Amino acid sequence: MITETEFSLARSCPVKVRHHRAHLPRNDRNNTFAEWLRSEAHKLKTVVGHLFPSALQIAGDLTHHTADRTRSALAHDGVVAGAVFRTDHAVCRVDYAERDGPILRLYTVVTKCVASERLALGEEFSYRSGAVRSEWRDALELVAFRVRIAQHTFPDLKVIPLIVAPLRDAVCDYEGLHACLSPGAAAMERAAITAATALLKIISVSQPCQYLHSVVDKRITEIERSDDSELSPMLGYKCKKCEFRGTGSDSGFETCWGPLAQISPHMFELTHMWFIQDENGRPVADRLAREGRVSMWDIPEERIAGEYAPRQLLQLDGTETGMEIIEPALLEKMKEVPYPRHFLDIETIRSLLPVHRGGKVNGLTLFQFSVHTQTSADADYVHHAWLNDTRADPNRAFLRALRNTIGDEGAVLIWTRYEEVSFNELFTELVLGFERNEDVEWLRKLLSGGRIVDQNAWCFSHYWHPKMAGKTSIKSVLPAVWSETWPMKTSSLFADFPPDRNPYAVLTEEGGVADGCGAMVAYLDALSSDPVVARKSREELLRYCWVDTLAMVAIWEYWRWRLEQHRAEPAEGEDPP
Repeated sequence: MITETEFSLARSCPVKVRHHRAHLPRNDRNNTFAEWLRSEAHKLKTVVGHLFPSALQIAGDLTHHTADRTRSALAHDGVVAGAVFRTDHAVCRVDYAERDGPILRLYTVVTKCVASERLALGEEFSYRSGAVRSEWRDALELVAFRVRIAQHTFPDLKVIPLIVAPLRDAVCDYEGLHACLSPGAAAMERAAITAATALLKIISVSQPCQYLHSVVDKRITEIERSDDSELSPMLGYKCKKCEFRGTGSDSGFETCWGPLAQISPHMFELTHMWFIQDENGRPVADRLAREGRVSMWDIPEERIAGEYAPRQLLQLDGTETGMEIIEPALLEKMKEVPYPRHFLDIETIRSLLPVHRGGKVNGLTLFQFSVHTQTSADADYVHHAWLNDTRADPNRAFLRALRNTIGDEGAVLIWTRYEEVSFNELFTELVLGFERNEDVEWLRKLLSGGRIVDQNAWCFSHYWHPKMAGKTSIKSVLPAVWSETWPMKTSSLFADFPPDRNPYAVLTEEGGVADGCGAMVAYLDALSSDPVVARKSREELLRYCWVDTLAMVAIWEYWRWRLEQHRAEPAEGEDPP
């Protein structure tokens, strides 16, 4: 019996269906990002439920019993929630099914935004050529799968597939919508329901689904073949991000790869491996996997080229020697950074349902920042923090507070370009809203004035540590440098953290906010009407964001110390100074 989960898994690899049926553990479900997505989907479906207030709910597993109940309910006009359709070979559950005489409408709630401009042109889901847009393909293939099963169940009805999705940039006219949708919240008041449902759009997807009928049939055939134990997996680059990539006998990845999974260092450990391609423009990992040569040392060096080649070669050198690499050019760049030096981290939330009145669907809300500032080489670092504590859109207050904190002088150090990208989005939002004031002009100068320095870009080009492997995220780099012994690590600046446990590890041990998704959830809790919940969340957010900029300072100071130490060391053949 082919389920929706199996149908979706088989898109990238039919053998995954075999792993699923063997109940092998997945690595994409038990993390904060997956929890956030589930929360977003639950809240959206709660809102959609108000569009079908009289729907008959079909509860229970996907059994013959629930399928029979659905068939019976749809024998006459009406709406069924959680409708189950079942054939001899496949089963699915549709969010809402509506019988209207000879017509059967299937409604699928989609956690993706639709753009009104593309909808008006008839190009939201497919191009003029008929090809389905890649960003919609997964969702629409699932809808087409449901149509196929429902049509088999009701062959005499015309089945019309529709999706219910948020309309991108639709503006929310209600404050605290998320609080209304949180677990344990009281029933939504009429104003909240009206505001929430106004953000949604119901759209027919009959045409793109027609394009996908042959795809659905082919996929079903592939899944049926996947039960054949003789079917050999097609090993290649796609396996790098396999949902069943664990360790030991419960690993689907190791089941497929056999002894090749144990090769170390494995080619998949090399950063940006996708961009090492063969003469046909395909990942060279595909060919190496077929040949059974999957060591990092099997990667043909002559194929390493392009934007990511310097980093890849740096990692290969470091992996070969097992030694930390820190290039002298980094010290020269650091010296050129002017004072005051502002180490900045921001926290944002982007959700399908806007957090605040006036917010947009899928819009960016900037709710917090942390800054560690050093005004001169001999000065202590001073910390500044801001966190929105009002039930109102914080973007303008964020901008004003940031301007007051970092002013017009000095460098603004960030880790990755996320802050810069977010500021550009904020600037665009304000300009399109015809806002012209000193804060907006300040933001324009910040973005165009060359003040922003990306530490991650420097790390990518000039630094490698064995404990980082192929990663340069701050949560990989800080533990690496923290594992070393260096003078400032025991200073009062880092007094909250023992020398043998890095700050991020301590955050995790404390059980509070420890990553960006956790910060988004905590922000919603910080707006709670329960003062105990709100206070606890605010404290956790302030500590987490403080650690992020403290981590940037730690890495900076470690680099400076290590580079100056190297500079003081005599060159080979020279006497020590």
